[in-house]
Amino acid sequence: MASEALSRLLADRARIGHHHEIGWSDIRRCGKIQELGESWLRRLVDEDDLWRFSVLGINTEMLVLEAFGQGIGNQRANLYRRFYRANLSHHIASLSRANDEVEVLKTYHDKEGRLECDEWFKFHPNHRIAQERANVKFVCQEVTFVDSDHSREQTHCKASHFIQLCDVLAGATRYAIEAHNPSEARDKAIKPFLPLLERINDPKKCSNINSRYKHVGRANVSYFPSRRLEPDELENPFLRASSTFFKGRPLILQSRQGGQAELV
Repeated sequence: MASEALSRLLADRARIGHHHEIGWSDIRRCGKIQELGESWLRRLVDEDDLWRFSVLGINTEMLVLEAFGQGIGNQRANLYRRFYRANLSHHIASLSRANDEVEVLKTYHDKEGRLECDEWFKFHPNHRIAQERANVKFVCQEVTFVDSDHSREQTHCKASHFIQLCDVLAGATRYAIEAHNPSEARDKAIKPFLPLLERINDPKKCSNINSRYKHVGRANVSYFPSRRLEPDELENPFLRASSTFFKGRPLILQSRQGGQAELV
């Protein structure tokens, strides 16, 4: 499946004529970069036989950062480790039935951020998930770090294209939620993706197994936390359970495009 997925991404590159690195931040004006981003996002929507993804948004302003250690650098590192693992674990679970054996060949991560120097991050996520889920086996025990620029990556240049796709996907999702730095090019690029995002973001529609997008089990977006807890409330298991992952954040981009004012 990975080979087929890559061939489709490269076919878009050949058709459009853009062979350099692409990320959501590169989509600033209409042209080849915008067309490539739009084509890749359209594939995530239309090709339900192949593409699987999960996006997790964290509102750090609603977290008790002290619960993740001391010092802002250490807190953010621990926070990222924790929710990277949570999203990966959820994604693996969504792709299989509870008792099915799951074999994960490799996990990849962008080199940006120098997490490859973090020995804890390199091994811990896969190790913990394998401990928590007896039916999951990681063939490669450590996270493989890849330069997102395929022209610079020497060992895993094929994986670089998927890293770029993830950047476009995450950026498009955030753009739909925040409508930050709007442009005609970004509006065009995200247009084919919005109908799917609207469904997986909607608490009522996200579980519709009859959807023509066949998104159940293959496409997910969620956010954390649903409510802010004070430091003393973290000791209460009931309150901790009430602050959980959720769906249904307003898509500000849709309101702006529809001419509706945002409710305050």
